[in-house]
Amino acid sequence: MINSPELATRDDEITLEAPVRELAMILTDRELDCQFIWNAHSGFARTAGVPDKLSDDLRDKEQLTGLPDKESAVINYGREFFRTHRVSQATFDAPQAQFGTLGLVELTNIMGCYSSLAFNINAFDVGLPDTLIELPSPFKVDQIKPLSQMGVGWIFVLSRETDWGSLFPSHNV
Repeated sequence: MINSPELATRDDEITLEAPVRELAMILTDRELDCQFIWNAHSGFARTAGVPDKLSDDLRDKEQLTGLPDKESAVINYGREFFRTHRVSQATFDAPQAQFGTLGLVELTNIMGCYSSLAFNINAFDVGLPDTLIELPSPFKVDQIKPLSQMGVGWIFVLSRETDWGSLFPSHNV
């Protein structure tokens, strides 16, 4: 946090553009195979400007080619980190060149935050809502349970007691 000490106190002063933020979120969700967050954020990503083809190809784990530099920097950075737990200097340099040091810190923290959420959601086997916003990632259908079949789990309790709009003001939940 040395490059962005205010990150801990800022609410919605993130410098990254909405499409970059949302791409970072859905990339994280897809790399960690988190159906729940993918369902929640893929629509926001599309609305924010992430192209449908990119979102679909990311969901389906297709080869991503011919991407603009910003999208390529986010995807390569996230994929390399999630798959190897490190990034090469060239992979680090690309998003730093696109977004600056502050933007790279924000990008890393977005991916870290959504990783934590995905770990918890996947660990507690939280299913998908009964009404899907987005097609699920390519999993076997018998691996996906709707929330209504799961009983009262921690995410269900949070969703009833938490003011989600205050947690995610940019999404008008």
